[in-house]
Amino acid sequence: MSAVELVEAALDDESVFKVVISEFERRGDAAPDLAAAERVARAYDAGRVPAWLAAVLLGRVGHPAGCPALLAIVRAGDEMARGYVVEAFGRLAGEGPVDELVALLRDGDSQRARSMAARSLAAVGARSAIPEVAASVRAGRIGFWAAREALVGLGVEDERVAAWLRSDARVDATLGCAVVFERLERQRAEKGSEGPSAALGALVLTAIDAGTPSLLRHEEAALRSWAARVSGAT
Repeated sequence: MSAVELVEAALDDESVFKVVISEFERRGDAAPDLAAAERVARAYDAGRVPAWLAAVLLGRVGHPAGCPALLAIVRAGDEMARGYVVEAFGRLAGEGPVDELVALLRDGDSQRARSMAARSLAAVGARSAIPEVAASVRAGRIGFWAAREALVGLGVEDERVAAWLRSDARVDATLGCAVVFERLERQRAEKGSEGPSAALGALVLTAIDAGTPSLLRHEEAALRSWAARVSGAT
């Protein structure tokens, strides 16, 4: 079956999408298919397919012609599609739609849309967007959960995280702790994932002891335990 035939099968019968995805995975590095991407995009625009399935198929097809449909899904802030659309952006060939995603991060109609834009920027590797993500947290456009996932995904530098931890501003200190916590979570959940730099341990303890960051109880406990261990505190 061609890529077009595969996506048509999933569009016609949602129950076979796992079989279709498996076939795309089996084909590995097959060239992205323009016609298949356009077929899925038209189906989404016509309301023929739910956002989550459109995102799954566009990601597996891998052609950048799927970008407008994926951006529309982000703009709509469809929570069911969140993980699928982020993954799809990471699979697309070529450069991602960085400018369009930054615009949605700044001006999206809902926090869900803005949060999806932040995570999607990480999926396309837009390191230039790190300041935009931080600014969106300060402006209250996105929450710390979306921000920490995006920033860790973008490989935010330790120097920047250290500056946030040293800040007297609650939002910046919380953001620094959130990034460290996200790295701890990924190290625990993902084999081979790199944890936070031990050099940040003392700064985390100082910020928490000063009462600057706003943290949930389990986040503070995990951060204190890690920071005490890596900094040699007792």
